[in-house]
Amino acid sequence: MQDWVTQLMAITLGAIMDHRYYEPLADIVPSLAELLAGPPVRKLLFMTDPAVVEAQLKPDWGVLLQPGRGAELMQAVDTMLEIVPAGVNKWAGLQVLMAG
Repeated sequence: MQDWVTQLMAITLGAIMDHRYYEPLADIVPSLAELLAGPPVRKLLFMTDPAVVEAQLKPDWGVLLQPGRGAELMQAVDTMLEIVPAGVNKWAGLQVLMAG
């Protein structure tokens, strides 16, 4: 099964993710309802100003994602916050990839 990368707004995010972080280009989805009607969502990524990440996204999503809810927060850079399935460990995945 191939991953489907989407974004809700047509902004330069796709270009930034592609050129700076080597993520695949995203398809534009017109609404959250359409996104949720598609394949299962495996990761949400919010990209914004670091102050918004710290003051709004982390506290709000931290409350919603109490332990046992099946997802957790992950942050690699100050301008992004990811919601990933519980137990995801990117470093462990990279180690497996490098060993192969």
